[in-house]
Parts: sequence; C-alpha cells; structure tokens
Amino acid sequence: MNRKDDYRIPTAHKKGGNACLDEKTLKTLRSIGTEMIKNIGRKIFTGDFNLTTISFPIKCMRPISMLHAFINSGIY
Repeated sequence: MNRKDDYRIPTAHKKGGNACLDEKTLKTLRSIGTEMIKNIGRKIFTGDFNLTTISFPIKCMRPISMLHAFINSGIY
C-alpha cells in the first residue's frame, strides 16, 4: 500500500523524533545517561536490586523554582 497522505514536519529526524543539534545539550544528555547507568550498575554489583531508590540526577533539574515556572507560564 502506497500512502501519499502522510505528513512529516521539516525538522523531523529520518529515524523518527527530532534531532538534537546543540552539542552542549547533547553532551549534557549523554553525561546524564552515563551517570544513571553507573548508578544502576553500582547498585546491582553490590547486590541491591531495588532500583526504585536511585536518585534523579540534579543535572536534569531546572534552575528555577516552581513558583517562577508558574508565573512565567502565564497560567494564573
């Protein structure tokens, strides 16, 4: 079946999703992934299989409070 009605946005990556073209952001995301894998490996290696206690990396957090985010969103 040949579909001609499929629409693809111009910024879409050929394998799906959107490509991250910013090198700084890409480097940060990779370091976060590496840190998470290290934490998981460390817990498994020590025999602790409860992976729900792994902390979320602080690198992923926004440098503003929820109050600032709420005010800046314009939903009030």
